[in-house]
Amino acid sequence: MWENFQFYLLYSLIYLFSLLPMRILYFFSDLLALVLEHLIRYRHQVILGNLGRSFPEKSVHELKMLRRSFYKHFSDILFENIKSISQPMDKQAARLEIKHAELLEKVYKEGRSCLLLVGHYANWEYVKIGLYNYSPFINQAVYRPLKSPVFNRLLKASRNRYNVVLIPQNEMARSLLGEKEKQTLTLILYDQSPSNLSQCHWYSFLGQDTAFYNIANKLSSRTGSVVIFGRFSKVKRGHYRLSFELLDEKDPIGDYVKKLEEEIREDPALWLWSHRRWKAKKKVG
Repeated sequence: MWENFQFYLLYSLIYLFSLLPMRILYFFSDLLALVLEHLIRYRHQVILGNLGRSFPEKSVHELKMLRRSFYKHFSDILFENIKSISQPMDKQAARLEIKHAELLEKVYKEGRSCLLLVGHYANWEYVKIGLYNYSPFINQAVYRPLKSPVFNRLLKASRNRYNVVLIPQNEMARSLLGEKEKQTLTLILYDQSPSNLSQCHWYSFLGQDTAFYNIANKLSSRTGSVVIFGRFSKVKRGHYRLSFELLDEKDPIGDYVKKLEEEIREDPALWLWSHRRWKAKKKVG
């Protein structure tokens, strides 16, 4: 009962807030960026450390400027995603330019399913807009359930608007292998820090040994799914471009890692530098 009350109260407040014009929400975004950087100092050293290890050629001043740009972008996507709760679908579609959507149609006509690998880059939540408008598949997304039941319900409510079936991370393999007869597109944010290194391969990523789960390679092999990379770029504030690119079928993850690094190096501030991506360390010997 109390959980339901909390959920509906929070959802109602967020929905009402989302009705504000985007220019006002961006004003709040600018304020939040200042608070995160100068008052809360949100993960200050984590962000600077991640940037420093990834771009050793940059000066301390350049790294701090990148961190500032990250805070501004991070604040923007929070408010952009709040806005998407109430924003009409046609206005959302105008904020996302899609390239090579015909690749999805081609795979669908071949009778195959696909895995769509995306990084925490630009506004990754906008992928659901692209799938809603362009994907002929049964769309589903793998997600990591939040510890708070209330916030987990808020997350699911925000994504269910786009007819995306949500699959908990620990049920992904069982779900995909058990429903091979269905033509599905499964969205996976594939740059999370892994917790089980025995299920990972190591790749060089941003100049560092980095563990990536091997599950995408295994699933594509066992289900015959095509693996696609979702490449993002930022056109201007609040407007993004998403293109679909086929990944190498021999090693989709290795190809994904290369493409993700290319994407990040084009505009480093757009990646989620606040997460502790390199907690896992490769054992020597």
